[in-house]
Amino acid sequence: MNLQIGEQIKNGRIKRGWTQQELALSIGVTTQAVSKWETGSSYPDITLLPIIARSLNVSIDQLMDFNPDLPEKEVKKIVEKAVDNYVEKGFEIGYDYVKSILNLHPNSIALKFYLGSLFQGFMLDEKLLKKEKIQELYLESAKLYEEVLASGLKEFEYKTRIILVGSYMMLGEFDKAEKMIGALPDDSQDKEFLYGNLYTITGEKDKAREIHLKNLKHIGNKLIQIMQVLAMIDVEEDNIDKALEQIKKAVTISEILDFGKHSALQIYIKTLIEKGDYDTAVQEFEKLVELIDNIEKETAPEENATYIKSLLSKSVLLDKDLDKIREYEKVKLGEIKLRNYL
Repeated sequence: MNLQIGEQIKNGRIKRGWTQQELALSIGVTTQAVSKWETGSSYPDITLLPIIARSLNVSIDQLMDFNPDLPEKEVKKIVEKAVDNYVEKGFEIGYDYVKSILNLHPNSIALKFYLGSLFQGFMLDEKLLKKEKIQELYLESAKLYEEVLASGLKEFEYKTRIILVGSYMMLGEFDKAEKMIGALPDDSQDKEFLYGNLYTITGEKDKAREIHLKNLKHIGNKLIQIMQVLAMIDVEEDNIDKALEQIKKAVTISEILDFGKHSALQIYIKTLIEKGDYDTAVQEFEKLVELIDNIEKETAPEENATYIKSLLSKSVLLDKDLDKIREYEKVKLGEIKLRNYL
């Protein structure tokens, strides 16, 4: 007997939204028997297979399928043909092809995932569809992805949850969308972003603004840090011009986002010194002192601006890479001002 039949029974039960007890009652066995089938510690009697298949709304062939999914190469070939149908023959023919394939391979989770995603993409590109039809298609697509999620296949779980959030938003099922976002891992980079989008759609603008500003700051800081590291690598490889180009971008981004400017600017100054452009480095140093002097404009009310100003001043004063410009009068005056913040 198929060693995967327990998984097939479990997947079919979950798809129907049944508990083990409900399936047991439908078949006429004990809950313990269903539990043992699903864990693989025992197998159902062959005479029960037609009853189990009928209860789960599948064929006996599907229930006994040794490999319910198609090989990866076959899935890829089908998806490529679906794309060709959409592009060359239009939405309706492409849609009919997808439906026929899904009916032919009802147990293929991979096909449901990839064709559902493809189906959504071309649906959005179809300008002639009426709003009601689009909603109907979104509902159909959401059901596909719910089946993918119910399969328990980890390789598709995360992306499926993301897609379902978007589908539920389009369908106006905001409670479902919020619940799906909440089920994402806490360390997910998409979680806060999706909450922000949800609150925007539901009209909770203050919540949305707060979340997106927080995300913007986080992403901006990461981007600036990456550019700084790339610049440092270029310096180590004696590619100073390339390093300056990288760090200039970091400074520009920090100015646009209005935070993290002091960090990017300090590295820019050090890179200019490395190149030997002391005059420009001194000019930028004056800007750095001014930034630290006005740090209150960059900090939130709940942050301790005085403490931050002290830390930034100490960082500059202790930075030995700035030694080559410390004899310049403008730098001396700037450092006198910074010492007052310690």
